[in-house]
Amino acid sequence: LAPCPGLSPRQHEDVMEAVVRATGKYILETLRLFRSGKRLTQWEMHVRGNAEMPRHAQAMESDELRRSLDGVLVECAVLCGEVNKFLSYANELLRTVHAAVREGEGAAGSRARQEASAAQDVEIEVQEILCSFIVVEQYCVAKSMNRAVEVSELDVYDKSIQVSSLVDDTFFIAQSSFERSLLAMYEFGVISATNHIKVIMEDMLMVELSHLAAGKVVIGEKPLGSTAAGPSSVGHDTGEGETRDLED
Repeated sequence: LAPCPGLSPRQHEDVMEAVVRATGKYILETLRLFRSGKRLTQWEMHVRGNAEMPRHAQAMESDELRRSLDGVLVECAVLCGEVNKFLSYANELLRTVHAAVREGEGAAGSRARQEASAAQDVEIEVQEILCSFIVVEQYCVAKSMNRAVEVSELDVYDKSIQVSSLVDDTFFIAQSSFERSLLAMYEFGVISATNHIKVIMEDMLMVELSHLAAGKVVIGEKPLGSTAAGPSSVGHDTGEGETRDLED
């Protein structure tokens, strides 16, 4: 961060600005290629109800589509996280060099900086990508939770304890969402993911578990499936096991 040997603070400032601007040019191109190649804008518009699903995704099965979106979101989070590291370093670098110029030449000699920062275009692009990321991330989490509710079943290994597979699935979905938000190194993204996970737990997990707890289920050798409408075999004794109220 110190001025290079043989260069004045002003010369070092010019060099560092040029380096940041040149690096930012290639980063900006990479971000735009990723955004267009992964159809992030179209996915965001689809989630908001303003466009159809990307054509390549229309022929996918629901499970395949969720896996594909998960991969895109992880790639997006990692890419944005690395770019945010660059922006943090570049801004700190330029701030230090600007301070050295002011110290060496005084306030009167400091360059008036009305122009855009060297990495401003990159900052704008990564913010737009992260806004799309948050929208698609929430859509993907909701889709995964709906699927988890559809396939949820009771894990019956101990007659004294019955746990729905939905609890494990919800934990995995929430953990994946939170980890993706951390990878992006975007504070608002972490806050958004945390709030959305809370809403999902309140509006989907707790509701489904309350449906399960409101009835009676058969305890037998095999787990009993449930759907979004409630657990199967509720209130029926098949003779393969005993019935127990899950309110406890």
